[in-house]
Amino acid sequence: FVPSALGHYYYDQGNYDKAIKYDSRNGLYYLTRGAYLLETDTKAAQKDFEQAIKYNPNIGYFYGFLAASQLANHQFTQSINNIDTAIKYSGDNGYWFAISAFDKLALGKDSRIDFEKAIELEPDLPELLKNPNMTANISLGSKNRDSRIVSFWRRGPKLYLPLPYIPSKH
Repeated sequence: FVPSALGHYYYDQGNYDKAIKYDSRNGLYYLTRGAYLLETDTKAAQKDFEQAIKYNPNIGYFYGFLAASQLANHQFTQSINNIDTAIKYSGDNGYWFAISAFDKLALGKDSRIDFEKAIELEPDLPELLKNPNMTANISLGSKNRDSRIVSFWRRGPKLYLPLPYIPSKH
C-alpha cells in the first residue's frame, strides 16, 4: 500500500521517475513518462512503452504509443504489428490508422486506405500534419518521403500522438 501511495503522490506531482521508483509495476507511470520522452528520446520512450505493456498487456492505447515510438525508431514492421494490436483492443482511432499508413508508406506498401480511414475518423488530421510548427525535428528516414515526426502530446479533450509532418507538395 505504501509504495503505491508514494507512487501516486509522485505521479500527481509529475515526477515520473520517482513514481516508478516507488511503484515499478504501474504501467500508467511508464506510459506517461514515455509520452513525454517521445519528442526528445524515442528509444527511451519505446522502452517505457514496452514496460507499460508488460504490466498492462490488454490496454490498446499502450500499443498505439509503442507503435508511434517504433515508427520514430524506423521499426516499421514491428510498429504495424503493434498498431494492429491497438486497433484490436481499442477500436477505430484515426491516429492508429495514420501510424499504420506511415509504416506502410515507409515499407513501400499501399497506405491510401489507412490514411483515408484516419482522415474519416479524425477530420482535423490533415491540418495537423501540414503544420511545420508542430514538428519535433526528428527525421523518419523513409525511402519515399523526407518526413518529420510531430509530437502532438497535449493535455485536454484530445490526445494527439506523434505523427509525421507531410510537406504540402506530397
